[in-house]
Amino acid sequence: MKHLATQLAADRRTRDAAYALCKTDIAFIREDLQERSVKDRALDRAKDGAMEVADEARTFAEDNPYKTAAGVAAAAFLFAGGPIIGGISSLIHGDHDCDCDCDCHG
Repeated sequence: MKHLATQLAADRRTRDAAYALCKTDIAFIREDLQERSVKDRALDRAKDGAMEVADEARTFAEDNPYKTAAGVAAAAFLFAGGPIIGGISSLIHGDHDCDCDCDCHG
């Protein structure tokens, strides 16, 4: 029976220590939240994440220059593909609309 009483006392001390630690942690969190809002914390985490992605992209670009160049070319063609194809088509087929006095109309 004495063993159970000793064990119960030890368990209560452990519980009390954990409770005190939890109360201390909550006090630190409240103090920290007074200094910086949740919104500021979220913005800091978003900035840190963006910087990490940028660092990984830079590392990839340095390690794979040809893949990076192909990706940039594909993106450029995606956004400017219509004018590029239109220009090539007008060069091939001779479709040229301008108001100049040059001899470019054939």
